[in-house]
Amino acid sequence: MAAVSAAQRRGLRLFKTSGDILPGLLLAGAIALVATFIERYSGVPVMVLALLLGYLTRIAVGNDRFAAGIDFVATTVLRLGVGLLGARITLDEISALGVPTLVGVPMVVAGTIVIGIGLSLLLRRGTAFGVLAGGATAICGASAALAISAALPQNRNSERQVVFVIIGVTTLSTIAMVLYPLGSRYLGLDALATGILFGASIHDVAQVVGAGYAVSEQTGDLAVTTKLYRVALLVPCVALIAVCFAGTQAERGGRHPVLPWFLLVFIGLVVASSFGLSYGQPYISSVSGYFLVMAIVALGYKTSFGAMARIGPAASVILVAETLVILGLSLMLAFYVS
Repeated sequence: MAAVSAAQRRGLRLFKTSGDILPGLLLAGAIALVATFIERYSGVPVMVLALLLGYLTRIAVGNDRFAAGIDFVATTVLRLGVGLLGARITLDEISALGVPTLVGVPMVVAGTIVIGIGLSLLLRRGTAFGVLAGGATAICGASAALAISAALPQNRNSERQVVFVIIGVTTLSTIAMVLYPLGSRYLGLDALATGILFGASIHDVAQVVGAGYAVSEQTGDLAVTTKLYRVALLVPCVALIAVCFAGTQAERGGRHPVLPWFLLVFIGLVVASSFGLSYGQPYISSVSGYFLVMAIVALGYKTSFGAMARIGPAASVILVAETLVILGLSLMLAFYVS
């Protein structure tokens, strides 16, 4: 009888937890759909729309009954979305880039992150912010910022720093999408060099697509493949970050796991896709993107932009400097490969 009562208590707790989570989960999902719809017809990056709509919804609603679900989206749904990114990548696509690119891109990524940490320490922003800003710039923009933030110790500034970095890298990536094709023509780069340059230097996948195919179909294909290789580097980078910060005491207490579970999902999907075992790959990729938009809605909902502004100009300097660093390193790689 006692065993049955214990099971019933667990069931009631689960039911109550689900009931607490559902309103915020549905709210974030609905706002993510609205942001995706607006982006389709306005051209404004969906990540920026998601942040803004989440923030405005908090002002308009301001109801605590959404808090549990919003927290769930900002943590669990975020991690699941990052893990599902693995469905976009196959080992064959990566190997087709050739040895110089396969060796050069990780060097570009590592150099950008190391310089980001150095700049952050120099400007007194701390190691964690340097890792966050450097990783977001070096790997895949907003998605990397979300993944890296999940592996870093959390404190009272963590969420506002993530939002700041997401806004910064999205803005800089959009500027790059417009300017880099013009610059590549001025430099006289061929299709191979241009594709590698765009794929190795532009922060977000969507902007890489826009820049690459604005030049030519061949450049677009090369740019996207190079970019997806950078996305694949998210796994070793986040794993290394998790190991380096394992055991670090967060301001709110607790310890981080050495290897986040969402990285195992990511690796499993890459392997499955590479061997043709991943059914519904386009759908998984779409779900991943939708989950990440939901996570950014949740971050926007939880963020005070007034508090975020207090992060200071040094953080903006770091992001701009990082963008210039990765552009310079990518140019060197592009000239070498061509």
